[in-house]
Amino acid sequence: MRYRPEIDGLRALAVVPVILYHAGVSWIPGGFIGVDVFFVISGYLISTILINEMAEGTFSIVGFYERRARRILPALFLVMLVCIPFAYNYLLPEDIKSFWKSIVSVCFFISNYFFAFETGYFSPNVELKPLLHTWSLAVEEQFYLLFPLILLVLWGTGKRVMYALLFMIFISSLAWSDRGAIIDPILNFYSLTTRSWELLIGVFAAFYLRSNSKYHKNKLISNLLSFFGLILILFSCVYLNKTTPFPGRYALIPTLGAFLIIVFSNGNNVTERLLSLKPVVFIGTISYSMYLWHQPLMSFARHKFVIEPPASLMWIISFATIPLAWLTWKYVETPFRTKGNFSRKTIFKFSLAGSVFFLLLGMIGSSTGYLSRFNDNPMYDKLVYRLRGNYGLAEQCEKKFFYSKNCMTSDEPEVLLWGDSYAMHLAGMFTASNPEIRMIQATISQCAPVIGVSYANAIYGTRDCIEANDRTLDLLKTMPSIKYVVLASPFERFGDNGAIVLRNGTIINRGADVFIQSFKNTIDKIKSLGKIPVVIAPPIKYELNDVGFCLMKSSLLGMSLERCDFNFDNMPEVQVKLYNVLRDISKTTKVIWLSDLTCKNGRCKASENGVFFYRDKGHLPYEGSSYLGRKYDIYKLLKE
Repeated sequence: MRYRPEIDGLRALAVVPVILYHAGVSWIPGGFIGVDVFFVISGYLISTILINEMAEGTFSIVGFYERRARRILPALFLVMLVCIPFAYNYLLPEDIKSFWKSIVSVCFFISNYFFAFETGYFSPNVELKPLLHTWSLAVEEQFYLLFPLILLVLWGTGKRVMYALLFMIFISSLAWSDRGAIIDPILNFYSLTTRSWELLIGVFAAFYLRSNSKYHKNKLISNLLSFFGLILILFSCVYLNKTTPFPGRYALIPTLGAFLIIVFSNGNNVTERLLSLKPVVFIGTISYSMYLWHQPLMSFARHKFVIEPPASLMWIISFATIPLAWLTWKYVETPFRTKGNFSRKTIFKFSLAGSVFFLLLGMIGSSTGYLSRFNDNPMYDKLVYRLRGNYGLAEQCEKKFFYSKNCMTSDEPEVLLWGDSYAMHLAGMFTASNPEIRMIQATISQCAPVIGVSYANAIYGTRDCIEANDRTLDLLKTMPSIKYVVLASPFERFGDNGAIVLRNGTIINRGADVFIQSFKNTIDKIKSLGKIPVVIAPPIKYELNDVGFCLMKSSLLGMSLERCDFNFDNMPEVQVKLYNVLRDISKTTKVIWLSDLTCKNGRCKASENGVFFYRDKGHLPYEGSSYLGRKYDIYKLLKE
């Protein structure tokens, strides 16, 4: 297979955005698309080798997996080994238990599904998981387990049949991915079934370049299309963001860009010359090791610093991946990939021994708790309980409020608490303020109380959100006892202008105006039913620091809890915008500002008298909710 330096350049274009995105660089909100570019590159390179070998009659399954073992495992084992002492020293018990489980999942190349099923709305921040990035390796290896066998079966059916069947798989995967992006966004993000179409784009690039087509040899066409591919990738980095339904249709932008570069960057055109520059090729050459190192380094820095590390440190870590990756590439990757150094038998023995070692270690660590520095710490267990997820009246109220009496304090409620997790954490404020309150809680995580519209990335899917809000409105129509309707949410779409989905399935990628108007319409509907809407503005969210994690770590280490306080000016731009929207709404509708309860003289408290006000970046824990409810008599504020 001919070496193409521009492919290494494309690797550099993939890995750099990923690293900067995970470092928290704000001007590259779509940096995560680098993984999608990697998928296309991988699909192209692997299928090119497979196609060549099958055409020449030299294909061997054993030889294929030998190459994969040489390429993937040595550097991966090294990074996992280096992670272990840092995990032991820095990770709290729940975190290190998850770490050991992730070690086991990596050994079986199923970490994509492990992280998909472990990640929930009240789960710890994914930035704190040292091996989170291995999910993409798992997707690739699962694809490589199946694709050679599929190709081998289809090879004898003729080109038309083979292309048709592969295209059917591609369309099915893309359609599933597009639907899953708004139905089940977490599993959709990590799953092989919703990612395989991206690898197949690379496969199609390989088939095209072996065909008799010559469009890519036309100088004008190759210049225009390859440069357009470059623009598509760069555009994705700045246009897409974490609110975009993904992968789905929007992932076509960077993956099509990668396809165009692979196919048309040839013949010494502009894009090929740019991607073949020596510094760019150098980064691409060591990109695999850079990718392996960046997440553990950033994760452990976040664990070590308690509060979010300064931006300068994250930049230093980003650049530090380069020398680390070069050393790994030179002294680990290259020797193992050179067949003269290690025989096939040695490689398989090494792979088996390493896998068994990490598998046993992971099983011991996750099942016994012995491999944890903070194990059997009574204070930690107490802190975990204090900072548990705040579901309000009962855990069933996160989603199934229509099916549980536990989410009502009376059969004839006076107050309807309507919203998402930011409504859940208010329930304790009201019950502490008035133990006799007649209230019903109608809440679903990430489902803002807005009729006919949903966040595109709602954790339980947009359909559930829209249908649940419709049922809540019906509840208002049939329950005359309800007088006050409390609407609570972080209202992020007011400020981040993120993606939303309408009732008819239409996706609006910049949906702030529609979302705001839909919320105002919801308020008007409540008023038309003779009810009194009351909006509760979310507490100040310190975006750069997980305040709950800071409180836990500071308590464990005997540090002052005041170190977790922060300035009002640290409010993220998103909240500045949404607060302005709520101020406008307050002209016609009552708004209660939680920031008035926790922030004084420009300083926001993370705790008071040892009571925690935060369990993460923005939610109130049970104790903080009750404390503030009693202190400020939130029920009285509601009725005034």
